[in-house]
Amino acid sequence: MEATTHPQSSKPASSGSLAATADWEHAVDRLFAAMPYVTLAASTILALAVAPSPGERVVSLGLAGAAAVWTWATFTRVAAPSAMTQRALRVYLCGFLVLAAAAVVHERVFLVYGLTGFFHAALVHERVFLVYGLTGFFHAALVRPWPLAFAGLG
Repeated sequence: MEATTHPQSSKPASSGSLAATADWEHAVDRLFAAMPYVTLAASTILALAVAPSPGERVVSLGLAGAAAVWTWATFTRVAAPSAMTQRALRVYLCGFLVLAAAAVVHERVFLVYGLTGFFHAALVHERVFLVYGLTGFFHAALVRPWPLAFAGLG
């Protein structure tokens, strides 16, 4: 029987370190899977709290619903984040960026939800998504004073 080695070391990996790695990956997958829903819920609650009219609330709820359905259909339902194909991640992120941008244009507090994209972009091996996300964030910072844009308030 051949011994398994740890990727960063020439020493054989113990079954304990493999289990710890698997536990860590599972925890990160759970975090990445929950993150869009938590940030979307927080953004939606904030958007509803600051909405000046019932019509604005309806638009906020519609955008949040569309974002939740998109995330479920193209991200959560597909596979664990670490097991998704690069193509599936790209499709999800493109839709995410469109929905997050529409939500932020409607109400700036949805920037809280948009921050999820930075973390999810890190799953894509091509860094163009990360660069695109960072550029979008700094452009959003130009919309409002820097501290407010960073906090997603305004």
